[in-house]
Amino acid sequence: MTFADWQAKYPGVKIVYPYPEAPTVAMVTDHTGALRELYTLEDYKVTSDMLKAHYGPTVWLAPRDAARDAADDWTRADYMNHLVSHEDYYQSLARCIGWDALARMVSWIATPAELARAVQSDRHLNAIPLHRWDAVHPSVLQIIREHNRSNGIMARSWCGQPLQPGTICWSLSESVCVVKAVARVIALEEIDRQAREGTAANG
Repeated sequence: MTFADWQAKYPGVKIVYPYPEAPTVAMVTDHTGALRELYTLEDYKVTSDMLKAHYGPTVWLAPRDAARDAADDWTRADYMNHLVSHEDYYQSLARCIGWDALARMVSWIATPAELARAVQSDRHLNAIPLHRWDAVHPSVLQIIREHNRSNGIMARSWCGQPLQPGTICWSLSESVCVVKAVARVIALEEIDRQAREGTAANG
């Protein structure tokens, strides 16, 4: 099903295009359950969903873009305009910063088994105390200071006023988000590994 097909099927659903900078991004609000089908569209992808106090159940949609996905160069402006999901943006940023180094930091926070248990109860991994995530911030910041110029990290992670050359603008919350993005991948890989081992043991 395409987005146009979906619109024809549900003509009464509220659809707005709130971002002049991203005119193809749609905000769709509905109370009837029609939003569920948006997750299976061929030509659009859900980039965010939430319960908006004044509107009700709401999702943001952006056109699928194979070229951008392949380029893996999503920016914070793309993320803020709902062109890319939180997960895809922070995984892309993690690859820019250095996936292997961030994965080592995740190993300081929790084992793969702990991560697997945590992500199964809450995809935000809140079962693992916040202070563990916060503790890796200085190490993340150090990598960014070392590799920003060669990797263009600030160009990908900053969308405010232009920064002076060499300026690093990176917060504790960004460190937590990027490390959790890596941790979720490790958690899901561990779940797959456990399932394969269970299948082999039962086979």
